Amino acid sequence: MTDSEINKVLTRIGFNRRILAKEPDFVVFDKTHFIQYISKEYIQNSELREMDEIYRMSERIILHKETGLRLRFSTHENFNGNEVEYKFIEMFVLHNENKRLELIQINMDSKLVITKEGKFSFEELCKSEF
Repeated sequence: MTDSEINKVLTRIGFNRRILAKEPDFVVFDKTHFIQYISKEYIQNSELREMDEIYRMSERIILHKETGLRLRFSTHENFNGNEVEYKFIEMFVLHNENKRLELIQINMDSKLVITKEGKFSFEELCKSEF
């Protein structure tokens, strides 16, 4: 997907490539439409997690419940702990068999994603955390 296409999808579901949460009550996403979790790969990589903790960083996946789109973000908390920056890394989906699929194109109107493995409706995508 091109940067422009990614930006359009992010905007349509209510995100930006970079989000700066400055206030203690700042809401990055609406929990009725999204689920935030940490990927198994990140959890299992203790060396990376330990290094990230030193720099007040982490990695999060934000799952859009309706479509099954997954947004991987890095997060960085400032030294004072009063700001958290979310930076978009990638967008992907999981097929119902939990196979990770790289997106080539998304059609929000017809509710389809196109991947190297073929076309899939939003209904065929996994919408659980793992």
